[in-house]
Amino acid sequence: MRWARLAGMVLHFILLSEGIELDEVAPILTTVRRADDADGAAGPARMVHGIAAATGRRWRRVRAVVSGGAPPRGPLRSGPTTSARTGRSAC
Repeated sequence: MRWARLAGMVLHFILLSEGIELDEVAPILTTVRRADDADGAAGPARMVHGIAAATGRRWRRVRAVVSGGAPPRGPLRSGPTTSARTGRSAC
């Protein structure tokens, strides 16, 4: 259990150092992958990318509401997200 927590903290540090903030990390930390699963090796990277894109969409929606505009309707384009803390691209 300690190794999983350490891995999560290292992942969080690396992502933050690149300006990527995730608002939901439980799926990444609770998904079990076998070490010898070559086909599933890209799974965690796809999961991080998907959560980063979703975080960006949620942040844009919140910013639109806070700035007085109506929230965007319909699906938002999934493009590069921007970190609220640094303003750098997350994807």
